[in-house]
Amino acid sequence: MKKRKRNKRSILLAAILLALTATVGTIGVTTFAKYTTQLNGTDQTATVAKWNFGSNSNTFTFDLAKTYTASTLVENKIAPGTQGKLDFTISNTGTDVGVNYDIVLTNTNAPTNIKFYSDSACTQVLTNNTLTGTLAPNAAGGTVTIYWKWDYETTNGDTADTTDGTNANTMTVTATITGTQVEPQ
Repeated sequence: MKKRKRNKRSILLAAILLALTATVGTIGVTTFAKYTTQLNGTDQTATVAKWNFGSNSNTFTFDLAKTYTASTLVENKIAPGTQGKLDFTISNTGTDVGVNYDIVLTNTNAPTNIKFYSDSACTQVLTNNTLTGTLAPNAAGGTVTIYWKWDYETTNGDTADTTDGTNANTMTVTATITGTQVEPQ
């Protein structure tokens, strides 16, 4: 009989535990329930801005002697007192971004006292022989001019000018134009 009482108690205890587990499980599930919804956005697109500043870098070589006319100098020569200009046509037409441009002049065998300027009055000397500027998106640009001048009179310049004249070197000027996209703000 004792055995039967134990079995009844075990069954009763098991039934109570099962009922208790079911009740707690239902409460737990209800406690952690929440609303959820999944939303899908529509596809967004972005068109890449067009770049049309020619190639990223173009190089040109110039003969400075052909950029001016002098009546007291042999044709196609430069000397102290001569000056001229170099014209560059740049354009940003068809480009969807602004462009910063650099025109860098490099020269070999240059006379000591020749200088390059950003203005026709030859008062604004180019730093490192570089002219910089910015074109707005899709800007026609136009002609950009760099001026050069070999002053006739310079402080302590006669010696250098005479040496340059005695050597009579051939001077080569190379212009490199580089366009770089302006960082959008």
